[in-house]
Amino acid sequence: MRPSIAVLLLLALCASVPAHAKRHHPRNEPGNADAASQGNNVVGQFDYLALSLSWAPSYCASHPQDQNECGTGKRYGFVLHGLWPQYENGGWPQNCSSDKLSPASVQQYGALYPSPNLMSHEWEKHGTCYGQSQDAYFKASGQLKNGVQIPATYQQPAQPVRTTSAALAADFLKTNPSLKPGSVLAVCNRGFLTEIHVCYGKDLQSRTCGAKETAYANKGCSGDFLVRNIR
Repeated sequence: MRPSIAVLLLLALCASVPAHAKRHHPRNEPGNADAASQGNNVVGQFDYLALSLSWAPSYCASHPQDQNECGTGKRYGFVLHGLWPQYENGGWPQNCSSDKLSPASVQQYGALYPSPNLMSHEWEKHGTCYGQSQDAYFKASGQLKNGVQIPATYQQPAQPVRTTSAALAADFLKTNPSLKPGSVLAVCNRGFLTEIHVCYGKDLQSRTCGAKETAYANKGCSGDFLVRNIR
Protein backbone atom coordinates (compact mmCIF):
# COMPACT_ATOMS: atom_id res chain seq x y z
CA MET A 1 0.00 0.00 0.00
CA ARG A 2 1.39 3.42 -0.96
CA PRO A 3 1.68 5.91 1.95
CA SER A 4 -0.80 8.77 1.91
CA ILE A 5 0.18 12.30 0.89
CA ALA A 6 -0.15 13.36 4.56
CA VAL A 7 2.38 10.73 5.63
CA LEU A 8 4.83 11.72 2.87
CA LEU A 9 4.56 15.36 3.91
CA LEU A 10 5.22 14.49 7.54
CA LEU A 11 8.27 12.44 6.68
CA ALA A 12 9.56 15.18 4.38
CA LEU A 13 9.15 17.71 7.17
CA CYS A 14 11.05 15.46 9.56
CA ALA A 15 13.93 15.21 7.11
CA SER A 16 13.98 18.95 6.40
CA VAL A 17 14.10 20.28 9.97
CA PRO A 18 17.45 22.08 10.38
CA ALA A 19 19.79 20.61 12.96
CA HIS A 20 19.65 23.66 15.20
CA ALA A 21 15.85 23.36 15.41
CA LYS A 22 15.77 19.73 16.48
CA ARG A 23 14.42 19.14 19.93
CA HIS A 24 16.90 17.81 22.49
CA HIS A 25 15.96 18.37 26.10
CA PRO A 26 18.71 17.53 28.62
CA ARG A 27 17.99 14.34 30.52
CA ASN A 28 17.64 15.77 34.02
CA GLU A 29 18.53 12.67 35.97
CA PRO A 30 21.84 10.94 36.80
CA GLY A 31 24.14 11.88 33.93
CA ASN A 32 24.97 10.14 30.70
CA ALA A 33 27.93 8.45 32.40
CA ASP A 34 25.45 6.27 34.30
CA ALA A 35 23.95 4.97 31.08
CA ALA A 36 27.29 4.57 29.33
CA SER A 37 28.94 2.80 32.26
CA GLN A 38 26.32 0.07 32.29
CA GLY A 39 26.50 -0.67 28.56
CA ASN A 40 23.15 -2.45 28.66
CA ASN A 41 21.64 -1.06 25.48
CA VAL A 42 19.76 -4.31 24.87
CA VAL A 43 16.22 -4.44 23.50
CA GLY A 44 13.71 -5.03 26.30
CA GLN A 45 16.23 -4.96 29.16
CA PHE A 46 15.13 -2.19 31.51
CA ASP A 47 13.40 -1.89 34.88
CA TYR A 48 10.65 0.70 34.57
CA LEU A 49 9.27 3.47 32.36
CA ALA A 50 9.34 7.24 32.75
CA LEU A 51 6.64 9.15 30.88
CA SER A 52 8.14 12.57 30.13
CA LEU A 53 5.65 15.41 29.67
CA SER A 54 7.50 18.53 28.59
CA TRP A 55 6.33 22.00 29.64
CA ALA A 56 6.10 23.70 26.25
CA PRO A 57 6.52 27.32 27.44
CA SER A 58 9.98 26.47 28.81
CA TYR A 59 10.99 24.63 25.66
CA CYS A 60 9.73 27.49 23.49
CA ALA A 61 11.64 30.07 25.54
CA SER A 62 14.86 28.60 24.15
CA HIS A 63 13.54 27.16 20.84
CA PRO A 64 11.25 29.88 19.40
CA GLN A 65 12.18 28.75 15.88
CA ASP A 66 10.32 25.44 16.34
CA GLN A 67 7.10 26.38 14.59
CA ASN A 68 5.55 22.94 15.16
CA GLU A 69 5.39 23.49 18.90
CA CYS A 70 6.00 27.21 19.35
CA GLY A 71 4.31 28.82 16.37
CA THR A 72 1.68 31.52 16.67
CA GLY A 73 -1.50 30.27 18.32
CA LYS A 74 -0.10 26.91 19.49
CA ARG A 75 -0.41 27.68 23.23
CA TYR A 76 0.71 24.23 24.34
CA GLY A 77 1.15 23.34 27.99
CA PHE A 78 2.31 19.79 28.80
CA VAL A 79 3.15 17.84 25.65
CA LEU A 80 4.47 14.33 25.17
CA HIS A 81 8.25 14.35 25.10
CA GLY A 82 8.62 10.58 25.28
CA LEU A 83 8.26 7.24 27.05
CA TRP A 84 11.66 6.23 28.36
CA PRO A 85 12.85 2.80 29.54
CA GLN A 86 14.90 3.34 32.71
CA TYR A 87 17.31 1.40 34.92
CA GLU A 88 16.49 1.11 38.60
CA ASN A 89 20.00 2.11 39.70
CA GLY A 90 20.29 5.09 37.35
CA GLY A 91 20.69 5.70 33.63
CA TRP A 92 18.78 4.27 30.71
CA PRO A 93 19.28 2.18 27.57
CA GLN A 94 19.27 4.01 24.25
CA ASN A 95 19.48 3.33 20.50
CA CYS A 96 18.97 -0.39 20.99
CA SER A 97 18.41 -1.14 17.29
CA SER A 98 18.54 0.52 13.88
CA ASP A 99 14.78 0.16 13.32
CA LYS A 100 13.45 3.38 11.75
CA LEU A 101 10.10 5.03 12.30
CA SER A 102 7.56 3.68 9.82
CA PRO A 103 5.10 5.75 7.75
CA ALA A 104 2.28 3.68 9.25
CA SER A 105 3.29 4.74 12.77
CA VAL A 106 3.46 8.40 11.73
CA GLN A 107 0.01 8.19 10.20
CA GLN A 108 -1.57 6.48 13.20
CA TYR A 109 0.24 8.08 16.13
CA GLY A 110 1.76 11.32 14.82
CA ALA A 111 -0.80 13.47 16.64
CA LEU A 112 0.60 12.34 20.00
CA TYR A 113 3.69 14.53 19.51
CA PRO A 114 4.07 18.23 18.76
CA SER A 115 6.37 17.49 15.82
CA PRO A 116 7.27 14.56 13.50
CA ASN A 117 10.95 15.16 14.17
CA LEU A 118 10.46 14.61 17.89
CA MET A 119 8.46 11.44 17.23
CA SER A 120 11.23 10.01 15.05
CA HIS A 121 13.92 10.91 17.58
CA GLU A 122 12.01 9.36 20.46
CA TRP A 123 11.42 6.09 18.64
CA GLU A 124 15.04 5.71 17.56
CA LYS A 125 16.57 6.63 20.92
CA HIS A 126 14.07 5.19 23.40
CA GLY A 127 11.36 3.23 21.60
CA THR A 128 13.86 0.79 20.09
CA CYS A 129 14.68 -0.31 23.64
CA TYR A 130 11.06 -1.02 24.62
CA GLY A 131 11.17 -4.62 23.42
CA GLN A 132 7.89 -4.56 21.54
CA SER A 133 6.61 -3.36 18.17
CA GLN A 134 6.31 0.27 17.14
CA ASP A 135 2.55 -0.08 17.40
CA ALA A 136 2.81 -1.35 20.99
CA TYR A 137 5.27 1.39 21.98
CA PHE A 138 3.20 4.25 20.62
CA LYS A 139 -0.03 2.73 21.89
CA ALA A 140 1.48 2.60 25.39
CA SER A 141 2.77 6.16 25.01
CA GLY A 142 -0.69 7.40 24.07
CA GLN A 143 -2.43 5.41 26.77
CA LEU A 144 -0.19 6.79 29.51
CA LYS A 145 -0.15 10.36 28.18
CA ASN A 146 -3.92 10.49 27.87
CA GLY A 147 -4.34 8.85 31.25
CA VAL A 148 -2.63 11.70 33.11
CA GLN A 149 -5.13 14.42 33.97
CA ILE A 150 -3.53 17.85 34.22
CA PRO A 151 -4.45 19.79 37.38
CA ALA A 152 -6.35 23.04 36.73
CA THR A 153 -3.41 25.15 37.93
CA TYR A 154 -1.26 23.90 35.03
CA GLN A 155 -3.79 23.83 32.21
CA GLN A 156 -3.59 27.37 30.82
CA PRO A 157 -1.85 29.59 33.39
CA ALA A 158 -2.00 33.24 32.33
CA GLN A 159 0.68 34.18 34.85
CA PRO A 160 3.79 32.30 36.04
CA VAL A 161 3.13 29.89 38.90
CA ARG A 162 5.60 29.56 41.74
CA THR A 163 5.57 26.13 43.38
CA THR A 164 7.73 23.31 44.77
CA SER A 165 8.33 19.71 43.78
CA ALA A 166 6.20 18.45 46.67
CA ALA A 167 3.32 20.79 45.89
CA LEU A 168 3.32 19.97 42.18
CA ALA A 169 3.39 16.24 42.88
CA ALA A 170 0.58 16.62 45.40
CA ASP A 171 -1.55 18.44 42.81
CA PHE A 172 -1.05 15.64 40.28
CA LEU A 173 -1.76 12.90 42.83
CA LYS A 174 -4.95 14.64 43.93
CA THR A 175 -6.12 14.96 40.33
CA ASN A 176 -5.01 11.40 39.47
CA PRO A 177 -5.91 9.11 42.42
CA SER A 178 -4.51 6.06 40.58
CA LEU A 179 -0.96 7.47 40.71
CA LYS A 180 1.18 6.24 43.58
CA PRO A 181 3.16 8.52 45.92
CA GLY A 182 6.64 9.05 44.53
CA SER A 183 5.51 8.47 40.94
CA VAL A 184 5.57 12.14 39.82
CA LEU A 185 8.79 14.15 39.57
CA ALA A 186 9.28 17.78 38.64
CA VAL A 187 12.30 18.44 36.42
CA CYS A 188 13.84 21.93 36.41
CA ASN A 189 16.54 23.94 34.73
CA ARG A 190 17.83 27.20 36.22
CA GLY A 191 14.79 27.71 38.42
CA PHE A 192 12.13 26.91 35.81
CA LEU A 193 10.03 23.78 35.31
CA THR A 194 11.01 22.03 32.07
CA GLU A 195 9.00 18.80 32.34
CA ILE A 196 7.56 16.19 34.65
CA HIS A 197 8.30 12.47 34.78
CA VAL A 198 5.53 10.05 35.68
CA CYS A 199 6.80 6.54 36.42
CA TYR A 200 5.25 3.18 35.53
CA GLY A 201 6.18 -0.46 35.66
CA LYS A 202 6.52 -2.61 32.57
CA ASP A 203 2.86 -3.51 33.14
CA LEU A 204 2.00 0.20 32.66
CA GLN A 205 0.80 0.47 36.25
CA SER A 206 1.86 3.43 38.41
CA ARG A 207 4.96 2.95 40.56
CA THR A 208 7.53 5.06 42.37
CA CYS A 209 10.37 6.47 40.30
CA GLY A 210 13.87 5.07 40.81
CA ALA A 211 15.84 6.43 43.77
CA LYS A 212 18.59 8.00 41.64
CA GLU A 213 16.15 9.59 39.22
CA THR A 214 14.19 10.97 42.18
CA ALA A 215 17.28 12.33 43.93
CA TYR A 216 18.56 14.04 40.81
CA ALA A 217 15.19 15.58 39.94
CA ASN A 218 14.73 16.84 43.49
CA LYS A 219 18.21 18.38 43.44
CA GLY A 220 17.44 20.24 40.21
CA CYS A 221 14.12 21.50 41.59
CA SER A 222 15.35 22.20 45.12
CA GLY A 223 13.43 24.99 46.85
CA ASP A 224 10.73 26.68 44.82
CA PHE A 225 10.69 27.25 41.07
CA LEU A 226 8.63 28.96 38.40
CA VAL A 227 6.22 27.40 35.93
CA ARG A 228 6.23 29.72 32.93
CA ASN A 229 2.83 30.97 31.79
CA ILE A 230 1.33 30.03 28.43
CA ARG A 231 1.49 32.72 25.76
